[in-house]
Amino acid sequence: KLQFLYFIGSLQEMKRVGIVLGLAALCNAKYAPEWKNAGVHDRDWEGIEFGVASTMNLHLMPDWAMAGAVCLDGTPAGFYYSAAANVSNANDWQIYFEGGGWCYDDMDCWGRSNGGLGSSTHWAPTVSAGGIMSDSCSENPDFCNFNRVYIAYCDGNSFTGNRDEPLVVQGKPLYFRGRRIIDAVLQTLMSMGLNKAKRVLLTGCSAGGLATYLHTDYVNQWLKTNVPTMQVFKAASISGFFLDQQTIEGKPVYEEQIRNIWQIANSTNGVNDACVAHYQPTGDQWKCNLLHFTPHLPLQRCSRRALTARMGTVRSSTLATRIVRRRTVVSGLSSV
Repeated sequence: KLQFLYFIGSLQEMKRVGIVLGLAALCNAKYAPEWKNAGVHDRDWEGIEFGVASTMNLHLMPDWAMAGAVCLDGTPAGFYYSAAANVSNANDWQIYFEGGGWCYDDMDCWGRSNGGLGSSTHWAPTVSAGGIMSDSCSENPDFCNFNRVYIAYCDGNSFTGNRDEPLVVQGKPLYFRGRRIIDAVLQTLMSMGLNKAKRVLLTGCSAGGLATYLHTDYVNQWLKTNVPTMQVFKAASISGFFLDQQTIEGKPVYEEQIRNIWQIANSTNGVNDACVAHYQPTGDQWKCNLLHFTPHLPLQRCSRRALTARMGTVRSSTLATRIVRRRTVVSGLSSV
């Protein structure tokens, strides 16, 4: 079984942190100047350090649209990519799932389809990546020279949706095709060098961190089948552990929300089959959308030294490493 690693990046003291800023600082992966035009004032950026950033280029996948690899609004899905900076790392890959919460009902997903987390219409041609996705070897010494892939998030449910027919809301068809987006990305990357990969690290933050947990077995098996050169595969989730807790009023709001998007997106066909089979007798397959309910995922305690040794990279102390065992409450962490 695969080992899951939980990273916590060091954060500087912040004066003000809103939802967007807090997520950006925690994940420390992607930053686009457009965020400052999204109702966030310049003063909110004071005191926040995003780290060294590097540019990644957008690759849309219009050829895969007919196969269903589309965003909520039906526009082509895509990813950002930067080739290995060092020839000795030409066969090393880091694949990152973008985060950004979820939508929970028809209107919520309709609203999401009008923005960058549900449509590729206004995606920037380039983005800057930092943290674990940075190509600065002073900031990210272990993976700075890897081929880096940033899978843009636009399906609304951590890349688990696999609904054939669109859901029509306010006269607009909505597509829930997260699993097909993963397939399309992997297939597209094959012609970009993934077919010769030797070491692969799958990662992501927040909703993308959850996606890392949910899809690791699937991606690993896909690569084993299609990339015979692969020698090492690891998964590192950043802030992807979400707990099904009741509100302060004792109401199961989060459970109801996850149940709803699970059904809307037809996520039964987009997550681990063993988990779905486990909950089939009780009709609680929706629990496969949350990590701590998922019985087939082994979480192993592991040090940063052990991770870099297993990946075959140099040791560094840039990121503090914490491992979370299944059903363990994580204190001091928040996510969107």
